[in-house]
Amino acid sequence: MKNFRFPIILLITTVVLFFLWTATLPAKFKVVERKIHSKNTTELYQQISDLKAWQEWFPWIDENMEIQTTEEISVGQKLTWKHQEYGQGYIECTQAKDSLVCHRLQFDKDSEILTSEIRMVKKQTGDNEIIWTLSYPEKYPYPLGRVRAFVLKKRCRQNMKKGLQNLSK
Repeated sequence: MKNFRFPIILLITTVVLFFLWTATLPAKFKVVERKIHSKNTTELYQQISDLKAWQEWFPWIDENMEIQTTEEISVGQKLTWKHQEYGQGYIECTQAKDSLVCHRLQFDKDSEILTSEIRMVKKQTGDNEIIWTLSYPEKYPYPLGRVRAFVLKKRCRQNMKKGLQNLSK
């Protein structure tokens, strides 16, 4: 019986620590990235509001994807993809006016639907600040949903930074 005591205590400790760690994770998912761009507002707006232009800068697109974009421009336009490894997903424009473009985004057909908001703010210097917010309005379930949100947030932040960098090319 002594031989089993240490592994059982270790297992219980690990489970307790896991639940304590997940309790500290946020229940909601939200990532905000910012970048200053020197491109003019019209050019930036066209790149952000037309999903066909996203193929040039969208960070999740890679050579393992088949991409299709509907013909509409702006609201209602949809970019769909099939990825050899990750499945299929889409991004759809839900609002586009002035300096704000909003989307619905689903990375694969079984995942949650995220909202994307890209706002352009004209700075006094004449540059534009792009503020990209990606969020999931519902609460993630405890505990495993919060772990998913933690991992997703890390991945999204990295890709959003890459996308904003690509946008300035």
